[in-house]
Amino acid sequence: MKKQTTRAKLRELLTERYVPLLFAAGFSGPNKISGNKLFHDFTRKVGEETHHLSIMFEKWQRPRFVVDLAIEPPGGYEPIIVNGGEVIQGRVTSVPGPSTRSWFRADPPWWKRMIFPHTPTRENEAVEECVHLWPEVEAWWAIRSDSEHIRLHTVRYPGTKNLKGYFERARQRAKRRRSPWNLVLIPLGLGSMAFICYGLFQFMWRVHTWFHPNHVGRFRGFWAEGIGFPAFVSSFVLFIPLVFAAIPLGMIFTNAVAWCIPPARRAFDREAEGIKWASSHEAMSGLIKIAFILVPICLLLSFIGAVTLRDLK
Repeated sequence: MKKQTTRAKLRELLTERYVPLLFAAGFSGPNKISGNKLFHDFTRKVGEETHHLSIMFEKWQRPRFVVDLAIEPPGGYEPIIVNGGEVIQGRVTSVPGPSTRSWFRADPPWWKRMIFPHTPTRENEAVEECVHLWPEVEAWWAIRSDSEHIRLHTVRYPGTKNLKGYFERARQRAKRRRSPWNLVLIPLGLGSMAFICYGLFQFMWRVHTWFHPNHVGRFRGFWAEGIGFPAFVSSFVLFIPLVFAAIPLGMIFTNAVAWCIPPARRAFDREAEGIKWASSHEAMSGLIKIAFILVPICLLLSFIGAVTLRDLK
């Protein structure tokens, strides 16, 4: 006979102890928590409000679960799903914390499993604790704020309409590029990216030789034939992030050069008319925001590669 998993025991106990509690409180939903579904949803109508309660299991198949609470927005979820927006939810956990270690869990802590391999699982305690917190759950529907075991978090919906709009704008931007000046942007953009990448690499190589003076004058030995795995990893981390850092910087430089050429600027402004986020100002603003986030991360990774590259072989 196949041994029942701890996760299956959790589902069975939730069916026996928690689901009847939900039905008694006016919720409707599945009669049984079964199968490998991650979400098990229950709803009830209270006056003009619709309460949503979801039992969510841990996605990596560990015996842990959490309870999410939400009140349906006026007009339902459909307008938010289509147009985008935010929904405030409450999350019921055993203890405060951002990871699944704070959830209702049947698995003992890892250190206890290592020291005492036959430590019994805690599915009864996990479900009993969840049942014990029901008064706090019922109180949350009225206060809708943080409490001892419930924390608020925001669920953001990007909006299917916005996604369709993005692809439509991308299609429009592709169709509008009829000016010969667009042909100039391609070599200028690729060239500026390559030049910036080379400049960043030369700078990081100087940083590397400052930490490892014995590599001064050995630039040609970088990524040479016969390189070992540790040196390859450090070399990869030193160089590849600089490629990604150079992309937004090169695009910013290319747009700036194009803007400084009056005929090109006028041509691009005509093509951008009536298309959101296609103007020079909006494009530059978006690229600067991307660079502000991406470039420091890439430089940090490259710095780590420069410091850890102790041997070129």
